[in-house]
Amino acid sequence: MKAKLLNEKQTLKEKLGQIEKISGGWLEPAKDFVTTCNEIGSVAWQENPPPLREFLKTVGSNFILKDLSLSFTYIKPYDVVAKSQGGLDWRARQELNLRPTGSKPVALSS
Repeated sequence: MKAKLLNEKQTLKEKLGQIEKISGGWLEPAKDFVTTCNEIGSVAWQENPPPLREFLKTVGSNFILKDLSLSFTYIKPYDVVAKSQGGLDWRARQELNLRPTGSKPVALSS
């Protein structure tokens, strides 16, 4: 019984190794990509330059500093995330309770 289980365990390990070879090892890089994207949110809002510099090295290349503005090119796969964000400015805030222009607040009477 024990020998049968050990043999089955070895067979499963071999199959797992074959699957990892065939798949090209995409799972670990995908995990790292998702983890980095999650960390970017917190690093981008910090005003601490060292983590921000490391973040930029990870996601970009071809850095150009001109007129006190930094521009760079996103490297793959981070370019896909940057393109999906479009021109959104995440720092811009909008009131959640929007009212038509020119409307006045109405007080409820009892």
